[in-house]
Amino acid sequence: MKTALIITLGSRDIQFAANLPANDFIKQAADGDSDVYPDKNFPGVLFLKSARKHGQIINEHFDFFYPYLLYPIVKPAIEYLKQFTQVTFRELIIVHTDQERTNPEKSAGDTLHFAQIIEKLVRNDFHSLFNSVHHIKVEEHVTEYDSMYDFFTGKFREPPISEFERNAKIFLLPQGGIDQINTALLFKCMEEFPNMVQLSKPEKSGPDEQDRPIPLEFNQRFYTAINKKKIVHALEHFYYHLINEELTADRLILLYAAYASARLGLHGEEAESIRNQLLIKDRTGWVLKKLLPLQDDNLSLQKEYYLALKITLKQKNYTDFVIRLSSLHQSMLKKFISDKYKKDIPETWDGAQQAWDEILKSSDELWNYLSNHKTSKGQPIHYQEPSASVFQIVFNHFAQGDEKRLMPIFRLMEKSNEIRNRAAHQLKPVLKTDIDTLFDNKPAEEVLKPFDNYFNVKGFGIYDEMNQKILSLLQ
Repeated sequence: MKTALIITLGSRDIQFAANLPANDFIKQAADGDSDVYPDKNFPGVLFLKSARKHGQIINEHFDFFYPYLLYPIVKPAIEYLKQFTQVTFRELIIVHTDQERTNPEKSAGDTLHFAQIIEKLVRNDFHSLFNSVHHIKVEEHVTEYDSMYDFFTGKFREPPISEFERNAKIFLLPQGGIDQINTALLFKCMEEFPNMVQLSKPEKSGPDEQDRPIPLEFNQRFYTAINKKKIVHALEHFYYHLINEELTADRLILLYAAYASARLGLHGEEAESIRNQLLIKDRTGWVLKKLLPLQDDNLSLQKEYYLALKITLKQKNYTDFVIRLSSLHQSMLKKFISDKYKKDIPETWDGAQQAWDEILKSSDELWNYLSNHKTSKGQPIHYQEPSASVFQIVFNHFAQGDEKRLMPIFRLMEKSNEIRNRAAHQLKPVLKTDIDTLFDNKPAEEVLKPFDNYFNVKGFGIYDEMNQKILSLLQ
C-alpha cells in the first residue's frame, strides 16, 4: 500500500539559526537593511524577508547555507512519518506557489524556491525515507476557495496522486502557506482518502516543549458526522446494502444492516445465518425478542414478500412494485385454491398442471362452472390451464366468509397486471402516473390498508423496528 506525506509551504518554512555568519547576502540582524529579521517570540531564529528572492539565493548556494538552515514545521512531520517503518513505499508531495506570471505584485512571498530547498534538505537528512519527491505548483487564484478546490480536483486526477488507492495512507501537513490552498487541499484529501491523517504543529509555549506534530481528529469527526447522515438516509429509504465498512466500523450496525438487506432480498438462509451471529454479538435480548426465526409457511412467506414490495413502492421503484404485486397475486390465489380444494399446487408448470387436473376431476361443481363460464366478450375460457386468471375467476365465484376480505386486494392486483403486461410486452418502465392511475389518485397508505390488515402489518413492520435499532446504535 502506498503512503505519502503532502505538505504546503509558507514564508516561514525556511529559517536560519541565529549563528548565521555575515556575508554579502546575509547581514547582521541588527542592521536596518538586513535580509533577515529576528522575532522575540522565537529566540535563536532568523526569518527571511522575501521567500522568493532570498529563497532563490539560498537554493543556488545551498551547500554554503545548509549548516544554518532550519525547517521546523516540515522536519518534525517527517520524523513522525519515520515511525511507520512497516510501509515500504513513500512519496513526498510539496505544494508551493509561483505567481510571477499571473500576479507579480504578490509574488514576493512565493515558495517555489523553498520547495526546492525542502527537497534538498529532505534528501540530505532523510536520504532513504522517500522513494520520490513531487512538486505541485499553484500559479493563480490562490486566495479563492472555489478555484483552489477545482485546482486540486484536477491535480488529484493526475499522477502521482491518481495512482493512490482509496485506502492509501496519506499524511497531510497543511500548516504553512495560504489558508485557501490548505483548506481546499484538506477537503480533497478527506474526500479521496478516508484514512488520511492530518498533522498539526502547535506553536511552542515553552523551551521544554517538543516540536512533534499532533495527529488531528478533525477529518475523522467530519467523516463520522457525514457517514451518520448517509446511514440515516439509507435507513429512511431501506437501502441497507449501502451501509458498509466505509460508513462505519461498528460491527453490530453492519450485522443488522446485512441481516435487513438479506431479509429484504428474501434470502432466508443468509438472513438466518446473520441472525445467529447477532445472537452472539448483541446480548441485550433484542434479537430474541424481535428477530424471530423466519417461518417457511405460505402465509409467512407472503407477508415477507408484501413488506418487500411495499418498500419498493417507498423507493419509487414502480416497475419492480407491479412485478412483485403480480407475483404476490399468483401466490395468494394459489394458496386460496390449495386451501379450498386441499391440494398443494407445486411451483413447476408440470406439477401445477397435474395438481389442477386432479382438482378439476375432484369437483363437479368447479368443472361445471368453469366449463360454462364465458368472458365479457362471450368466449369460453381456457380453464384447463392453472393460470392466475382462471384462479381469479374461481375466487370471485367461490370465495366465502372471511375469504372475501381478499376481494379489494385482488381487484387492485388485477388492475396492476394490466400495467405489468403492458410494461413487459412494450419493454417500457412503469411510471408514477401509472401508479397514480392504479391507485385512483388515492394515497398509498389508503390503498394498501387492506393489505396491511390482511398481513397484520403496521407501517413497514420489522424494518421500522430494525431502523430504530440501528439508529440507537448510532447515538
